[in-house]
Amino acid sequence: MLAPKGYLTGAEWDWTKVYTNYLEMIQAGKTLMNGDIPHIVRGGLKDSFLKLSPYGTAVSANAKQDGDAAKSKFMNGSMVIYRGEIKDNAGKVVIPAGKNFKQQDSELKKINWLVAGVVGNVNS
Repeated sequence: MLAPKGYLTGAEWDWTKVYTNYLEMIQAGKTLMNGDIPHIVRGGLKDSFLKLSPYGTAVSANAKQDGDAAKSKFMNGSMVIYRGEIKDNAGKVVIPAGKNFKQQDSELKKINWLVAGVVGNVNS
């Protein structure tokens, strides 16, 4: 490991739930051709699509408590990923004040901007 004392935690994809869901749909006679089976699947901690790796030795007890609190918000669906007001790097408001996006919000798939302070262009 490059930085054994610098490791905090990680996300581990768990395809078991995804493939089990597909198997159950196929066993129930559903097909992709009929539109019964989704071709795009989204999920997170709450959906058992991933899990967090154990905390590393560099993680303090307070940080573990904060991490576990954040994980609880993902599990109960209350975690806000983006909270407005947010401006892009051209100064345009892309998420207005008072607007919140949670983990599964379909608007997150449409992000095509860089946040204020980032140098770059999404079109290049």
